[in-house]
Amino acid sequence: MRTWYLPYDIYVSNHVYADTSIPISQQGATDSKSLVIEKGSWIGANSVILSGVRIGENLVVAAGSIVW
Repeated sequence: MRTWYLPYDIYVSNHVYADTSIPISQQGATDSKSLVIEKGSWIGANSVILSGVRIGENLVVAAGSIVW
């Protein structure tokens, strides 16, 4: 079993944001690609990592980054 330690402000989502008049939670989800975060990697707070990304071993994603 692997142990994950996630800081505050980490969100994982694949919601649709097509219609601004409807709350996001009511718009459903998309078919998303895998997201892989390999061992030893650090994800900074408030980062956005999109589906289909592979974060390599021992890689650091700085706080506030957008990775696609």
